[in-house]
Amino acid sequence: MESSTSAWTMLAKTSLLKKGGIVVPGSLAYNHLAELGFTHLANLGRALMNQAHVPLKWRYKLFSKAFKTATVLDGLHIIKLDGKKDTRYKHWCGSNPKFAKHLRTWGEAGTVSLKSKSTPKIADRGIQCMMVGYSTN
Repeated sequence: MESSTSAWTMLAKTSLLKKGGIVVPGSLAYNHLAELGFTHLANLGRALMNQAHVPLKWRYKLFSKAFKTATVLDGLHIIKLDGKKDTRYKHWCGSNPKFAKHLRTWGEAGTVSLKSKSTPKIADRGIQCMMVGYSTN
């Protein structure tokens, strides 16, 4: 009972402080933008899997890949900072990452070649794969 009372007290104090334009570190309102960012990236990850028609049984295994890709691609959004319009990567690092020139659709099917000199003519020469992310190095 006491913890909910203190939570309500903290909420009331936070509301009063927000009206004055002050947000105190450690208050409920302090993490507002970070929480919105996590929700936004989770929604992007779910949208990537929906667009790729990933079956529900595979979504739990691939969600970390979709979430990571959504996070990486979010840096390519163009924003205006100090009167200059550019991607978040350019504002932060000075240049876009190398993969930005080679973007592919998440969930896209592709074939990886396994052909060697000893592969028979009628044997499979590759395996089908699904694009689930970009290399970080």
